[in-house]
Amino acid sequence: MLESLWTAATHPPFLVAVHQGSLADEAFDRWLGQDALFVGNLLTFQARLLARAPRPALAVLAEGCVAIIEELNWFDVQAARRGLDLRQPALPATEAYARLLQRLDAAPYEQAVTALWVLERVYLLAWTPATSTSPRFGEFVEH
Repeated sequence: MLESLWTAATHPPFLVAVHQGSLADEAFDRWLGQDALFVGNLLTFQARLLARAPRPALAVLAEGCVAIIEELNWFDVQAARRGLDLRQPALPATEAYARLLQRLDAAPYEQAVTALWVLERVYLLAWTPATSTSPRFGEFVEH
């Protein structure tokens, strides 16, 4: 069962379609908008985590916050290029992520920072196989 959950988390149909270059533009644009919302929520969580971190962790978490701000700027550029309005309501999965981040914000620092590492690691592991030679999504996967 654990293996099937891991596969579902790291090889979702969405990323398989990105890899194949077969994903509809509307679906990709919907993801882009929702991911921008998630990244905004992640910035809030990570900034609050930074505020309660022990001194040795401050630089890494601060650099992470700066990277998230750059990511939000990247979303703005991509949305403008694709003619999207990123001000959209959160879909159920995005709302669930926001609730998860809120629960982690209330957790002890050690648990919260470990969960942050896991979130980032799973995201990286999920997107890595999505690498494609398709010009439609290659830039996004590389980013």
